[in-house]
Amino acid sequence: MEEQFYLVWPFVVRHTTPRRLLKVAIALAVVAFASRLAFRLAGVGEGGPYMFTICRMDALALGAAVAALLRIPEYHVRAVAWRSGVALAVGALFVLGLVATRGYPRTTFSGQTFGYTILALTFAALVLLAVLDHERGRGWVGAVFQNAVLRSFGKYSYAIYLFHQPLNQMVGTPVFHELLPHGAGLAAGSLYVVSGSAASYVLALASYHGYEKHFLALKRYFVPGRRPDPPASGG
Repeated sequence: MEEQFYLVWPFVVRHTTPRRLLKVAIALAVVAFASRLAFRLAGVGEGGPYMFTICRMDALALGAAVAALLRIPEYHVRAVAWRSGVALAVGALFVLGLVATRGYPRTTFSGQTFGYTILALTFAALVLLAVLDHERGRGWVGAVFQNAVLRSFGKYSYAIYLFHQPLNQMVGTPVFHELLPHGAGLAAGSLYVVSGSAASYVLALASYHGYEKHFLALKRYFVPGRRPDPPASGG
């Protein structure tokens, strides 16, 4: 789904204004929720709502909505003014969803319908709050995400995401089952999570410095321009 987003979304951004882009992003989020709900009500099962692009594009769309909102001057001003209210409202919504879905399980009806939507809204709000804190040079959300460890994981996160699953399936699971054929307790499971995360991080580190950063350096040949938002027409 990410690859489809990266291929299509730049053309959408290129040919629209921030105001229209915000509307498109919100519409996509609504369509994603409706699609998941329709699939579950139709008894399709848990696979489609979890994997299909149309069902999961709300997280990317809401992130894009934040980017568009911050490029509309009056909305940007409102976001700054309402920062605390947004933080409280989204925090309350997240807790409510946590209770209602019983922990945001990945495959239940409640988790795959409004649970996914609440998580997408929560993370979009975190991005918004982090950007606003960065702009003003203070704030607890910005301070948390300025942490060196989190920034390091963020830098290598995409490769971690790519490597962790094959590493688990090809190495971790066979070895784990060989050593503990009857299952593992909390201690062994925790050790496996930590060691698997560390291995994924090391592979991602090597991938970034040996491969990715050389392609990222080509960005200097593609400097983006910013088109101003056209003024609203008079009534």
